[in-house]
Amino acid sequence: MADIQLRLGADVLVLQGPMGTEFMKQGFEADAQMPFSTLNITEPETVLELHQRYHAAGADCGITNTFMATSPRLTESGFLGDVAYINIEGVRLAREAGFTHILGSIGPCGIEVEAGSGIAAVKALDASALSEDEALLAAGWPANFGAAVESYSEAAAALASANVDAILLETFTCIDDAIAAIIAAKRTCDAPVIACMSFTADQLDAETPSQIQDEPQVLTPAKAARLLEAAGATTVGCNCMPIDLCVKAIAQMRSACDLPLAVIPNAGEPSYDKEGNLVWPSSPDDFARASLDLLRAGATLIGACCGADPACISAIYAVVGGVQL
Repeated sequence: MADIQLRLGADVLVLQGPMGTEFMKQGFEADAQMPFSTLNITEPETVLELHQRYHAAGADCGITNTFMATSPRLTESGFLGDVAYINIEGVRLAREAGFTHILGSIGPCGIEVEAGSGIAAVKALDASALSEDEALLAAGWPANFGAAVESYSEAAAALASANVDAILLETFTCIDDAIAAIIAAKRTCDAPVIACMSFTADQLDAETPSQIQDEPQVLTPAKAARLLEAAGATTVGCNCMPIDLCVKAIAQMRSACDLPLAVIPNAGEPSYDKEGNLVWPSSPDDFARASLDLLRAGATLIGACCGADPACISAIYAVVGGVQL
């Protein structure tokens, strides 16, 4: 399998689309009692078939169906003891679909960390020491931050044991939580860490701070990029935002750091049709047009999030697939 580290920032890599909204189309429902990640055990053929559709659409990178496969998220599901198994199966199913690279998905673990805890950890530690347990413990983590690191470490260790090519942290809205996940991934495995956050329009319009040490009330994409880089992320980016906001966020992140950038837009704000089905406003053509804008803004890992489907990934691949920089 090709080394993804050699391709980050050098080749345009197309990422597969979402799992959850496609499962919803098939009648599956997810809640605290039964996250979609449990389908890796209960409906593996369904998970594999969706991965195969994304691979056939041209995606270079499969994303494991493990977004909510952490202990806090699985507490009420009856699968709490299966955290490692669900994550390992997620890698196996994605790999069986034939992708060139496999990204192990980790989302917010469900623990609300103390405000400022992650930023304090970045300030206290040199980024090169973030993988050293003794140095991390010396930082004096608050209780919830430490618990979050342990939860993320459990998931990342399972993904690493299955030889995942990179860890994908996605849909984080709290910088402190994202930093906890980066610390966990860095101390647990050697795989590259791709850290993506979701921003609001207000965050995109806020004044961009010039120093990591500044702590404005509003976290901008530029500051987030610097903090994620300082925490040890290999690649930074954004996801689960409408296309136009992603273009703006990626441009701001590019202005703040030189790391490779990942972007995974969603299909916009959904509505309901007369039959009660979710309808998403962005079409495959919209994703095709946007892929060039995202590439120009600095992104080299491009995919699609909630509301997209294999047709959207095919449209993206038709425009930017195989591009070398």
